[in-house]
Amino acid sequence: MLDPKQERAVELFPQVLLSVLGVIQALAFELLWNEGLPGLARWRAAGATATGVLQIAAVFQGAIVMWVLYASLVLRLRWIPAIRDLVVPFVLGALQFALVELMNPERLPWWFAVLAVVFACAMGTNYGAYAAAYRLDPARLGGERQTLASYAPSLAIIAGLFACAGLVAWTGPLSTAATAAMLAVNLGMLVQLFVLRRFWHRDLRLPD
Repeated sequence: MLDPKQERAVELFPQVLLSVLGVIQALAFELLWNEGLPGLARWRAAGATATGVLQIAAVFQGAIVMWVLYASLVLRLRWIPAIRDLVVPFVLGALQFALVELMNPERLPWWFAVLAVVFACAMGTNYGAYAAAYRLDPARLGGERQTLASYAPSLAIIAGLFACAGLVAWTGPLSTAATAAMLAVNLGMLVQLFVLRRFWHRDLRLPD
């Protein structure tokens, strides 16, 4: 049984979080709009326009994935928020800004590494929210505890991104391997959206 302060925190937290996250994502999109074309110009000057276009698409998709992840969490789950839940969105926002600032061929290995950190933070957010929601109301989640095995795909993505950072540092940002790695990132973002969609439909009992 929640006391009045806890009940108020649980009820108001989704509105506060989504409002803050909406502002952060709007700033991220504005920065992408302002820096995207100059970043693409640098890729074009280096002779790798396709990689630049894929990088812009990846940053755009990444912002959408972050928004859908948080919206999905607060609409599907209820938990007593911790200070961590209020701080992490700003950390993710700063990392998204960094991704835009790193849109430069010479900084591509760092770009992949930062993206890996973004996914690691997102995975930690999901894990913490589910654990807190389970503590609050196990029956609401069907009594099913989360396991590390359920995060195996996310861990594989993070490891893959760090591997891409190493590969690009070795082969160079203008290599075919760099373009292939960037294409894989975009496909991974799409897969992540479909995974979030599956959880959304399952928890809200929506038809496929």
